[in-house]
Amino acid sequence: MAVELTSEFLREACGESKMEDIDEHTKLIIPAEALEALPNPPPMTVEEKVAALKEIKWSREWAESMCGKFTPDWDKLTPAEKDKCIEHALKNILLPRVWPT
Repeated sequence: MAVELTSEFLREACGESKMEDIDEHTKLIIPAEALEALPNPPPMTVEEKVAALKEIKWSREWAESMCGKFTPDWDKLTPAEKDKCIEHALKNILLPRVWPT
């Protein structure tokens, strides 16, 4: 019951945003302005889609914050290591929810 109420509250609070499940306990809310910034029609290859997501401030910052929370010693990583983590989060978590296949 509490989960249903929370989900309903989030749907009402987020308005035009898109809410997607990451797993049964975690929701991802994609702001309407980030959705509007997506290229239409979408790029064709996965690499092009990831590059497009990296250009959108919200998705880039979302991926960076996820990597920072779940990667030990994030601050000590090289820029290339950080970029690899960001691309992984964009490709494997965000991309399937933004542009489902």
